[in-house]
Amino acid sequence: MTLIGLVFVFQWWHLGRHPALLRIVAPPEAFRRALALAAVGPAVYALTIPLAFVSPSACLVVYVAISAYFAAGPDRKSTRLNSSHITIS
Repeated sequence: MTLIGLVFVFQWWHLGRHPALLRIVAPPEAFRRALALAAVGPAVYALTIPLAFVSPSACLVVYVAISAYFAAGPDRKSTRLNSSHITIS
């Protein structure tokens, strides 16, 4: 899980450095926010490795919580793109 999370962080980092890969033009702060939100996953997953040796059930609770965190996603206000950010290709 930690490696998968790191791959997602790398993807956001790469898109932040190469925004032309996207169909929409997003402001740089949107990439920084997405990168920060994605970085939560690998950090939490890395912490659950030693936790699994102490309490496997607590580890499962953390996995459910992090799943809910990612399912909820960022708040719509902070990531909303208006029509001026959309490009037509």
